Amino acid sequence: MDEVELIDESGNCALVHRTSRRFPGLLIQGDTLHSLGRVAAALLGELESGDTEDARYSAMELKEAFDDFTSAYERMMTEARLPLPYSSEAGKDR
Repeated sequence: MDEVELIDESGNCALVHRTSRRFPGLLIQGDTLHSLGRVAAALLGELESGDTEDARYSAMELKEAFDDFTSAYERMMTEARLPLPYSSEAGKDR
């Protein structure tokens, strides 16, 4: 079993490093993960029923959550003086 090092915490997520992995990962709380899954399921249902207004709202909610997690990850990695496993410029135009 891997050893896990807690590097930093921010809100309901934490930056952790498993010894078997090159880069740290982001740990999110189970209730947050469940909530995101419910939003994704709602989005799918809205798309299937043609409810584009609600689908847009759900998609925006998911994007904001992932943007928040990405920002927290990048901030904690920077504060720990660790390199990102990707270019931080990738996807900024979306």
